[in-house]
Amino acid sequence: MFLDIFPGNLHTLSEVIEAFLQIVKRCLSDFFHPLRNNFGALLKSQISQVQVFQRLLDDPINLSLGKLQQLLTLQQQIIKQPLNLLLNLVDGLNGLVHDHVDQLQRMFQQVTRFSLWD
Repeated sequence: MFLDIFPGNLHTLSEVIEAFLQIVKRCLSDFFHPLRNNFGALLKSQISQVQVFQRLLDDPINLSLGKLQQLLTLQQQIIKQPLNLLLNLVDGLNGLVHDHVDQLQRMFQQVTRFSLWD
């Protein structure tokens, strides 16, 4: 995946560090771009649910059992969705780390071959 950034033979410590930083930058970019889009969609959904919630509360005289159940369901969704997004973030970061551990290990193996005087 990152062979274009991580060439097989790096010659100086600065090249190794630069290649490592490119991998980290690309990983973060690949991960956070979809997350930003998901967060925007979640925010729009939350606003919509709060508006429905408000409409149901605006008419307290006509609150039926069905409306109360709908209110409870909306309240649970409003609470759970951000938590689910956070869990997805943690799962995604965990997957990202596991996907790139081998590349990072190779990078650090090359770093250990260099002296600090390069």
